[in-house]
Amino acid sequence: MEELAEERASKLRDAERLVAIGATAGMIGHDIRNPLQSIDGAIYLAKDAVISSSVNDAKQKEILDYLNMIAEQVAYIDHNGLGPARFC
Repeated sequence: MEELAEERASKLRDAERLVAIGATAGMIGHDIRNPLQSIDGAIYLAKDAVISSSVNDAKQKEILDYLNMIAEQVAYIDHNGLGPARFC
C-alpha cells in the first residue's frame, strides 16, 4: 500500500513538472511572438515606403528583405520548436 502511494505521488510530481514546463514554454513563446509581430509590422511599413518612394534604393530593400527573413525564421522556430511544448 505504501509503495503504491509513493508511486502515485511520484507520477503526480512528474505530471506537475510537465505542466510547469509547458506553461513556461507557452510564456516564452508569447514573449517571442509579441515583439516579433511589431518587428514584422515595422518591416512591412518600411518596405512599403521604400517601394513607393521615388528614390528606390536597392540596398534598403535588401536590408528589409533580410530583416523579414530573420523574423520569419524566428516565427518558424517559435511555431515548430515551442509549439508542441504548449500542449504538455
